Amino acid sequence: MHGLVKILELLTKYDGKISDALSSMPQLHRVENQIISPWRVKGRVVRRLIEITAGQKREVVDGVRLLFEDSWVLILPDPGRPLFKIMAEAKNKQKAELLVEEYTEAVKKLQNE
Repeated sequence: MHGLVKILELLTKYDGKISDALSSMPQLHRVENQIISPWRVKGRVVRRLIEITAGQKREVVDGVRLLFEDSWVLILPDPGRPLFKIMAEAKNKQKAELLVEEYTEAVKKLQNE
Protein backbone atom coordinates (compact mmCIF):
# COMPACT_ATOMS: atom_id res chain seq x y z
CA MET A 1 0.00 0.00 0.00
CA HIS A 2 2.83 2.38 0.87
CA GLY A 3 4.36 1.82 -2.56
CA LEU A 4 1.12 2.77 -4.31
CA VAL A 5 0.92 6.00 -2.31
CA LYS A 6 4.50 6.88 -3.29
CA ILE A 7 3.75 6.24 -6.97
CA LEU A 8 0.66 8.45 -6.83
CA GLU A 9 2.68 11.14 -5.06
CA LEU A 10 5.34 10.99 -7.78
CA LEU A 11 2.72 11.16 -10.55
CA THR A 12 1.14 14.20 -8.90
CA LYS A 13 4.50 15.96 -8.93
CA TYR A 14 4.82 15.34 -12.71
CA ASP A 15 1.20 16.08 -13.68
CA GLY A 16 0.40 12.40 -14.13
CA LYS A 17 3.06 11.79 -16.77
CA ILE A 18 4.76 8.47 -16.06
CA SER A 19 7.47 9.11 -18.66
CA ASP A 20 8.49 12.36 -16.94
CA ALA A 21 8.51 10.68 -13.55
CA LEU A 22 10.67 7.81 -14.81
CA SER A 23 13.14 10.10 -16.58
CA SER A 24 13.69 12.01 -13.34
CA MET A 25 14.80 8.87 -11.50
CA PRO A 26 18.51 8.04 -11.35
CA GLN A 27 19.66 5.17 -13.55
CA LEU A 28 21.33 2.38 -11.61
CA HIS A 29 23.38 -0.52 -12.92
CA ARG A 30 23.28 -3.95 -11.33
CA VAL A 31 25.92 -6.66 -11.76
CA GLU A 32 25.82 -10.18 -10.34
CA ASN A 33 28.20 -13.10 -10.02
CA GLN A 34 28.17 -16.51 -8.38
CA ILE A 35 31.03 -18.37 -6.79
CA ILE A 36 31.03 -22.04 -5.81
CA SER A 37 31.61 -22.51 -2.11
CA PRO A 38 31.79 -25.77 -0.18
CA TRP A 39 29.03 -26.11 2.39
CA ARG A 40 31.55 -26.53 5.19
CA VAL A 41 33.05 -23.04 4.72
CA LYS A 42 29.98 -20.91 3.95
CA GLY A 43 29.24 -20.05 7.58
CA ARG A 44 32.87 -19.25 8.30
CA VAL A 45 33.07 -16.93 5.27
CA VAL A 46 30.00 -14.97 6.41
CA ARG A 47 31.33 -14.70 9.98
CA ARG A 48 34.69 -13.42 8.70
CA LEU A 49 32.95 -10.90 6.42
CA ILE A 50 31.02 -9.62 9.43
CA GLU A 51 34.25 -9.31 11.42
CA ILE A 52 36.18 -7.64 8.60
CA THR A 53 33.45 -5.11 7.86
CA ALA A 54 32.84 -4.07 11.47
CA GLY A 55 32.62 -0.30 11.54
CA GLN A 56 31.40 -0.01 7.95
CA LYS A 57 27.85 0.94 7.08
CA ARG A 58 26.17 -2.42 6.43
CA GLU A 59 23.13 -4.64 6.83
CA VAL A 60 23.47 -8.19 8.05
CA VAL A 61 20.25 -10.10 7.37
CA ASP A 62 20.55 -13.06 5.01
CA GLY A 63 24.09 -12.13 4.04
CA VAL A 64 26.32 -9.08 4.29
CA ARG A 65 25.26 -5.94 2.44
CA LEU A 66 27.79 -3.11 2.43
CA LEU A 67 26.39 0.34 1.81
CA PHE A 68 28.46 3.06 0.16
CA GLU A 69 27.60 6.64 -0.77
CA ASP A 70 26.46 5.83 -4.31
CA SER A 71 26.49 2.02 -4.42
CA TRP A 72 26.12 -1.21 -2.48
CA VAL A 73 27.32 -4.81 -2.63
CA LEU A 74 25.60 -7.90 -1.21
CA ILE A 75 27.40 -11.14 -0.43
CA LEU A 76 24.63 -13.70 -0.11
CA PRO A 77 25.07 -17.39 0.70
CA ASP A 78 22.60 -19.45 -1.32
CA PRO A 79 20.49 -21.47 1.14
CA GLY A 80 19.94 -24.39 -1.23
CA ARG A 81 23.17 -24.65 -3.19
CA PRO A 82 26.88 -24.59 -2.33
CA LEU A 83 27.54 -21.08 -3.61
CA PHE A 84 27.56 -17.38 -2.87
CA LYS A 85 25.82 -14.75 -4.93
CA ILE A 86 27.61 -11.43 -5.13
CA MET A 87 25.44 -8.54 -6.32
CA ALA A 88 26.27 -4.86 -6.65
CA GLU A 89 24.39 -1.80 -7.74
CA ALA A 90 25.93 1.57 -8.63
CA LYS A 91 25.33 4.69 -10.69
CA ASN A 92 27.70 3.39 -13.35
CA LYS A 93 28.31 -0.12 -14.62
CA GLN A 94 32.09 0.01 -14.10
CA LYS A 95 31.68 0.71 -10.37
CA ALA A 96 29.21 -2.17 -10.01
CA GLU A 97 31.55 -4.51 -11.90
CA LEU A 98 34.48 -3.43 -9.72
CA LEU A 99 32.55 -4.12 -6.52
CA VAL A 100 31.50 -7.57 -7.72
CA GLU A 101 35.05 -8.39 -8.75
CA GLU A 102 36.52 -7.12 -5.46
CA TYR A 103 34.12 -9.08 -3.26
CA THR A 104 34.26 -12.22 -5.41
CA GLU A 105 38.02 -12.21 -4.77
CA ALA A 106 37.45 -11.53 -1.06
CA VAL A 107 35.12 -14.55 -0.77
CA LYS A 108 37.66 -16.74 -2.60
CA LYS A 109 40.38 -15.60 -0.21
CA LEU A 110 38.21 -16.21 2.88
CA GLN A 111 37.33 -19.71 1.65
CA ASN A 112 41.02 -20.60 1.75
CA GLU A 113 41.76 -19.27 5.24
